[in-house]
Amino acid sequence: MDLCFQQFESELANLPGKYAPPSGTLLLAMEGQKAVGCGALRRLGTIQDRTCEMKRLYVCAEARSLGTGGQIARRLIQEGVRLGYSTMLLDTLDRLESAIHLYESLGFVRTKPYYDNPLPGVVYWKLDLRGQHCAAADPGVR
Repeated sequence: MDLCFQQFESELANLPGKYAPPSGTLLLAMEGQKAVGCGALRRLGTIQDRTCEMKRLYVCAEARSLGTGGQIARRLIQEGVRLGYSTMLLDTLDRLESAIHLYESLGFVRTKPYYDNPLPGVVYWKLDLRGQHCAAADPGVR
C-alpha cells in the first residue's frame, strides 16, 4: 500500500511528531521485549473542534487474532476521552474485514469522508466519545 500521499516516510523520521502530547498519543504493544503492534491518535482540526483521529493501527501477523488490535484501539479510545476529545475519526480499507469488524464492535459508525484519500475502497468511521469511560489500561500496551 502506497502511503506517499500522507508523507509517511517523513512522519516515521520525525516521531512522535503530530502524535506527541499534549494533544496526541503514540502506543506500542509489547510481547515481552518484542514490539507486536502500534497505534496513534492526533488532534484533527482546531482545539475547539474536540475531534481526534486514530491512525497507524497495525499488528504484526503473529499477534493477529490474539486481540492485540482491539487492546490498542480501546486504549486509544481511552486516551481520546482522557484528552478531552468528543469525537474520534478514522479510515480503513473496505478489504480489511477484521479491522471493519473491530471498529463496528467498538461502536464506530460509517461517516462521510473527512479528507481526500486517493486510495480505492476507503471507508470512513466516527465514534462519539461522550459517554465513553477511561477504564484501566492494558499493561501490554504503552
